[in-house]
Amino acid sequence: MRAQYFNVTLTQCDYKNVIPTGMVRLIASDLVFFFNLEDFKNSDAFLESLSCGDELVICAEILNDGSYWLKWAYHKTKGWIEPDRNVSFHRGLIKEFLWAFGLSAFAVLAYFCFIYSDDNMLLIVLGAFASCAALVGFSMVTLFLKTIWDIVSPRRKSILKALDQVIAGQYQISHENPKLISLSGIKNPKIKPIKPQFVNELKIAEGEFQSTQGKVNLFGIQQYTVIGYKGAQTVFNANLLQIDGEPFSVVTPENEPLFNNHSLFIAQGDQIEIIHKKLNETDTVEMVFGVFNQQDHLAYTLSNGGSPQERSFYKGLWIFTAALIALFAIALLVMNITEVIERGNHWDYWDWLYILDNGVGFISFASSITLGISFLTGLCVAIYFCVSKRGRMNFIAQRYLSYLRQKNGQSDYVTEVRT
Repeated sequence: MRAQYFNVTLTQCDYKNVIPTGMVRLIASDLVFFFNLEDFKNSDAFLESLSCGDELVICAEILNDGSYWLKWAYHKTKGWIEPDRNVSFHRGLIKEFLWAFGLSAFAVLAYFCFIYSDDNMLLIVLGAFASCAALVGFSMVTLFLKTIWDIVSPRRKSILKALDQVIAGQYQISHENPKLISLSGIKNPKIKPIKPQFVNELKIAEGEFQSTQGKVNLFGIQQYTVIGYKGAQTVFNANLLQIDGEPFSVVTPENEPLFNNHSLFIAQGDQIEIIHKKLNETDTVEMVFGVFNQQDHLAYTLSNGGSPQERSFYKGLWIFTAALIALFAIALLVMNITEVIERGNHWDYWDWLYILDNGVGFISFASSITLGISFLTGLCVAIYFCVSKRGRMNFIAQRYLSYLRQKNGQSDYVTEVRT
């Protein structure tokens, strides 16, 4: 995500009586901004002072659905909110590093298991598990390095430098786009216009789902416990709401911007449309599969009990497949180089030919098996979306919400909320 700097006029500010608690939405100049109250020290006082029509200068980064995650905000007379300028290393980072390093170390075990397996099935299975642990470790190392980069990155310094210039009044409103500002020595990307698309009328069979529209009334949170394998308990908070007197409940996860997505957001009085259905005749509660918020034109699908969602599942599947093939390639390269070194470390034409010949054959074989397993996994999930009632409803909700987004002049992106 790249920071953009805006000059906008506030039309709506929501932070009291919202889902999830602690999340804030600002609607200004037809743009939507989100952040968490805990992101800034004096956010409550700053928000309390704001009123409709206030002109704000905002730094934010765009998210997948076209909304923005706010980094700081400034008002000429009412002050500003800014990130902590004293962010530094802490003990939690050490724990993250130890976990990441420990799991990554399984790569050594995987290497020796494959080297000395000699058709020993136990070592092959142990090597496979060690490879998976190492892959998780490498992912954690990547996230750890990202955290470190966020602390020491020039981007963070640039964002704070831009705020200092704005506070000093050293900025100009862009002539090309009045929503943007110009800063000395800092690039401000242009707002990407949404290309108008011809929207075909969506044809869905009658009775596939139910849709309820109206102003939402948020009236409480209900806590419930799910008992899983071996008695493991997981506590969930279900947000209770009403539309035209009809009760619904939705579960929301943490509201951090994960992979350029944000959590489901609903404020008291928002005009929303809920996609729901009873999967079985014996069900007493309507299951919510999707929400379209007409206030900000954002849409969300809800996974309901951990069932897979189409886009996120396939994206994760192909990323995992590519990472696994890359791990095989690296392991094979290390094994071949080690073998050449053990033979005297004399590199010649035949050594390179051996590595190339052996490597191409093994990678082709491993890639074929991995891609085959991934394809069968993807096919099984596609069958699930067609056969399972819950899977089919997730699929239909995704298509319908994409249609509503496009019909309102937005992209077809729908945020998938895992509940």
